[in-house]
Amino acid sequence: MSAHVWFESPRCVSLALLASLALGAAAGCGDDDQPMASGAGPATEAGAADGPGVDGGVAPVGAPRIAISEIMYNPVLSNADSNDHEFLELHNAGTAGIDLGGWKLSGEIQFTFAAGTVVGPGQFLVVAKKRTALLAVAKYNLAPLAGQVVGDFAGALDDGGGRIVLTDAVGATVDQAAYDDKFPWPLAADSFGAGDGWFSEPEWFGPNDPRALFAPHQNLGHSLERVNFAVPAAEIANWIASPLDGASPGRANSASGAPPVIVEELSAVAAGQAMPGFIRESDKVVIRARLSAGTVTNLAVESYLEFDKGRRVVGPPAPQIVPMVADGATFIATLPAQPARTLVRYRVVGERTAGKREVISPRPSDPIPFGHHAYYVSPAIEGKPYYEILVSPPNWGTLWTNVSPDGPVIGCPADYLDTTCTECNVNPKWNDRVPAVLVFGGEPFDTRARYQGSLEGRLNAEDIQSWPATLPRPTAGPVKAMSWSFSFPRYRRFEGLSRVLLNRLNQSCPGFAHHVAARLDEDPSGGAIPAPRIRRYARVFVNGGPYNYMMDLEPIGADYLERFHGRGKPVGDVYKVFSTGDDLGPWAPGLGQVILPSDHCPMIPVRTRYEYTYKRENHEWRSIDDMVSLITGMSSARDNGPAIWREFMTRNFDVDATMKYYAIQHWGGGWDDNGKNYNVYKLPKELVKANGGPWTITSWDVDRMFGVGFCKSETDCARADMPVRCDPELPRCNRWKRGFLEALLPEYEAKLKQLNETILQPTNVIKIIDEVVAQYDETEARQMLSPPMCDPAMEAEGMRTFARLRYASVKRQLGY
Repeated sequence: MSAHVWFESPRCVSLALLASLALGAAAGCGDDDQPMASGAGPATEAGAADGPGVDGGVAPVGAPRIAISEIMYNPVLSNADSNDHEFLELHNAGTAGIDLGGWKLSGEIQFTFAAGTVVGPGQFLVVAKKRTALLAVAKYNLAPLAGQVVGDFAGALDDGGGRIVLTDAVGATVDQAAYDDKFPWPLAADSFGAGDGWFSEPEWFGPNDPRALFAPHQNLGHSLERVNFAVPAAEIANWIASPLDGASPGRANSASGAPPVIVEELSAVAAGQAMPGFIRESDKVVIRARLSAGTVTNLAVESYLEFDKGRRVVGPPAPQIVPMVADGATFIATLPAQPARTLVRYRVVGERTAGKREVISPRPSDPIPFGHHAYYVSPAIEGKPYYEILVSPPNWGTLWTNVSPDGPVIGCPADYLDTTCTECNVNPKWNDRVPAVLVFGGEPFDTRARYQGSLEGRLNAEDIQSWPATLPRPTAGPVKAMSWSFSFPRYRRFEGLSRVLLNRLNQSCPGFAHHVAARLDEDPSGGAIPAPRIRRYARVFVNGGPYNYMMDLEPIGADYLERFHGRGKPVGDVYKVFSTGDDLGPWAPGLGQVILPSDHCPMIPVRTRYEYTYKRENHEWRSIDDMVSLITGMSSARDNGPAIWREFMTRNFDVDATMKYYAIQHWGGGWDDNGKNYNVYKLPKELVKANGGPWTITSWDVDRMFGVGFCKSETDCARADMPVRCDPELPRCNRWKRGFLEALLPEYEAKLKQLNETILQPTNVIKIIDEVVAQYDETEARQMLSPPMCDPAMEAEGMRTFARLRYASVKRQLGY
């Protein structure tokens, strides 16, 4: 795919309606018209229900008696727990008052208007998610208009887009609107369209961008404002982003008159190709745009090179302007061919008002870096899909200086292992990100990147000694085969994901254990539990250099929970256990024990130590209180004897799911999930079983399980005969494990026996191993400058041997 693909076009405003608005003939709306830089498509009568609208199911509605006029669907720093500042605004553009008694709102939200709810002529009515919260927003100054604010509506305005329908007392549709948070809609209405930190990159937005800090904009941001109430709400051009923090509930919107001309569809395609695909260095590139109704003169594409042959272009951009010409119902500009590994930034410009040149796409409020779209010229590389990372040498060097020489705590080396460090101040740059571009399938994604890895092992990577002198390299530090983490904005996620993790396959080489654990954990036999999947193995190139063969491993967070439970379904709270297994600054051992003040850093509050050790990976706005209560309650129960301890565990945990996790973990020979490398998950209330609790344990970092690194032959297969019970003398048996492998030993052994005779049968485990081996391409791995750290064929055979020996060992230990 290329950088931009076709988007479904909304229907064009009818000629009669535009004429009534004194806009003149609507070029491009009639079958025989030739556009002058305007939208195109078949004409429809306003209000005709002749087909789907912008969301595939909303037909245009003509000038309604009461119009949906403003939508605030994702205020800044709102969240699912307190998203109380959403609102919908209605407007009466007529000359007589209208009683809305018995009228209803449906779709994303539900609300029935009380009898006597009258909207006077020219008046606005605000329907609030939570009326008291909205009235309390000082910026809106709603006290004088309190009688025009009603609520509370049920449901929520979906942050990813949704549909709103207004019906009258007899059920007839009065108005309806479908909105989205993707191009060509105003992206900034989705809580600025990107997360906190996105706008702090000065090379993208400038050092004085007011969105660099989110806190001053809390509960505000941008709403969607309707420009013209006589133009159907189905017309995307009829919706603009309000001024920054300038939503206007209860009052007139910031713009009126004719909707601005916008680009409704945009693509960058190799000349001669009908559909988007890879753009190669011999290809001229056709930028094709379909515009909404209206007139734009001097339409052109303005472009420049950000990366040229894998190198960041230094100095001010040198823009090139190519006029756009009419091509049927669209406009095109043909840009010259560029060398491979060139990133081209472009935007559509023109004059909506004669003599006033302005940017037509992207919209001014869109959070797109540099205010430009992008396409990429891909090299011709044979084989399976691969990743490319484009990062300027200074930013690449910053990734190193952020984590070295200090590690997560200032004064503690980043690459220390099992040594005591008594410093206390956290390194504020440890998880800082830098601007980068991730390319996959020829499609570039703007992203913020950082190195990935544990507190003590992030820099435990091999130097790439053979990095060519002709290739760009970081301005600071060596070229190491590091793991990378990428964060994406809401408006353009990567394959629907907010984060992507590329793991370097060093200690986890060849990564097969992750795949086996995920398949077993999520198998419905014995109860499914979420586990991070390997999405793919792939070659990774950095600035054109063959960097490493890496594992795209699903990060812990909202994305993997939504994938497991189902998109749109409720998800719970996941806490990733971060620790070295020892005290380090604010981090305590993640053993499930009550955390006490640090001996060498007593100034760090205990609550802060919980927050660092059990880090929230979703619902970040919620407190740590539930986790603290669980751990302190578990400790108290254990101190009060076996019966109390057992009762506590069965009441607070999903016993069946947790037993499955520990059965697979111990069967597979888990070796470092004691003080770290596991997650604590609280199920959403909708999924809590009767007579059970919401908590369970899930897997992370299973790199040395199932014999990887330990099993050499039938007679030399370390850990194949390790105990299946929790030995109190073993330091790796933490409090969580003891709660299940001691307090609920009969249930644990029954679960292990059940799984040993079903999904842990050697034939099934070996089948899974063979499936992941087929995904790994050793030939491609050896094309990289950082060679594999293991022999994947040998490791796979060791895993097969382990499966056979482990099955028999478990059977012997359980005595059946």
